[in-house]
Amino acid sequence: MINFSDEFSKNILNWFARCQRNLPWRKDVSDYSSFISEFMLQQTQVKTVIPYYNRFIEKLPNWKSLAFASEKTVLKLWEGLGYYRRVKNLKKSAEIIVQHYNGKLPDQFDEIHKLPGVGHYTAGALLSIVYKKPYPAVDGNVIRVFSRIFEIKNPAKSTSLTQEVWKRASEMLPPYDPGNFNQALMELGALICIPKNPRCLVCPVQKHCQSFHHGTQSLFPSTTVKKKLVPTYMISVLLKQSNRILLRKISNQASWFQSLWEFPTYTDKNFKRAIAKAEKDLDVQIDRNELLLLKFYITKHKVTLKLFNADFHNPVIFKKDYRWIPMKSLAQYPLAKAQNQIRDFILHTFQKIQKKILKRKK
Repeated sequence: MINFSDEFSKNILNWFARCQRNLPWRKDVSDYSSFISEFMLQQTQVKTVIPYYNRFIEKLPNWKSLAFASEKTVLKLWEGLGYYRRVKNLKKSAEIIVQHYNGKLPDQFDEIHKLPGVGHYTAGALLSIVYKKPYPAVDGNVIRVFSRIFEIKNPAKSTSLTQEVWKRASEMLPPYDPGNFNQALMELGALICIPKNPRCLVCPVQKHCQSFHHGTQSLFPSTTVKKKLVPTYMISVLLKQSNRILLRKISNQASWFQSLWEFPTYTDKNFKRAIAKAEKDLDVQIDRNELLLLKFYITKHKVTLKLFNADFHNPVIFKKDYRWIPMKSLAQYPLAKAQNQIRDFILHTFQKIQKKILKRKK
């Protein structure tokens, strides 16, 4: 059995002190900056998060500014980062912290864990990093590191593997520097103990790793059968009225993008049915010549989205979730990534048309 003594802790902490990435939330650690970064880093790569984090902190630098910011402002700052439930929970948590904790993140596990969107990992990470309390923090990187170090054979992404790693992490956690230890393990998984072709020869805890000694790194975590992607078909409808475009606020709580705005969009088993649904709902005639084709993934769905132009049958008065937006103001509304691509396409096309008109006038 491997003896995880102080040597392991010292090796990984010394490595972290020398080799950690220069990340903005590590420069000036506070309860607020740590909270924002932890929410943004959920299921999102560090390189993607950095510019979003910098913009967010610049615009909303503290708990109070976030708690009292408008939903539109917060969603716009998060636009394109995905998993939008995170930012809604982030704002709700800020409101609770300002109202009930005098603008200070609570320092007890049960109180942090009750905040919207704060799971076991996030609570442990915050308590160890912000308050130096001895709580482990196990994410995907740590699971990969531990499964290789101990050659844990439980299936990847299984509850049994996660529970085993949490147990090991609790046993190994040094009480004198829990925050840096947790971050060092995560950093090791991100930079050295990567999913494919791990950089074992420069690993600071190489001597403690069972899979390195047995040459079995590629076998851990043990692979699971990938779930088949579900083909999903969407259409978005472009409706113009003079120099205005119709947007709709997504109110469906089951939607991936609730509270964001969209060009009216419909999902079905095929495009024909989606078009029929849109024509009935909007009372429009859709031109079957697609303007734009997009392909992307959302969770287990492989999405194909087409943009179509449409004409009104009759003057339409839309419900409260619909709004005619001047072309120049489209960028002010928070949209999901694919809808942003549609907006950029529309604005680019409009600019080209305007240039042609100006040339004709000359």
